[in-house]
Amino acid sequence: MNNGDRAHTTGGGREVNLLRKAVPAPSIHYSDGPMHGWFSLTYASYLVVPRSIIQEMPCEWQQRLVDLLDEMNEKYGGHLVDKRYAVQDRDERGRFQSDELASYRHGPKIEENPWP
Repeated sequence: MNNGDRAHTTGGGREVNLLRKAVPAPSIHYSDGPMHGWFSLTYASYLVVPRSIIQEMPCEWQQRLVDLLDEMNEKYGGHLVDKRYAVQDRDERGRFQSDELASYRHGPKIEENPWP
């Protein structure tokens, strides 16, 4: 190691830097950020957005979402999306019901486009 770094050689002959740079603290605590406010007082742990709705958004919005998801994946790694989850719609009494938004290929078209 150079530049005056202090190094320690492990039993396996590998050098480890003992003077690591401090990682800057985030500017906000996770419970103070905008998403915490957006979720409000719900107990939700996940945000589920139907693909059929996303694909109906204007292309500019879709691209912004894709860019943010790519950035999140780069920062936190692919393990965030490698899990296998199943989403099933339930009614107010907890019974399974059909989900008209589940078919992204044949989902309902939004008749009056709410997007600017």
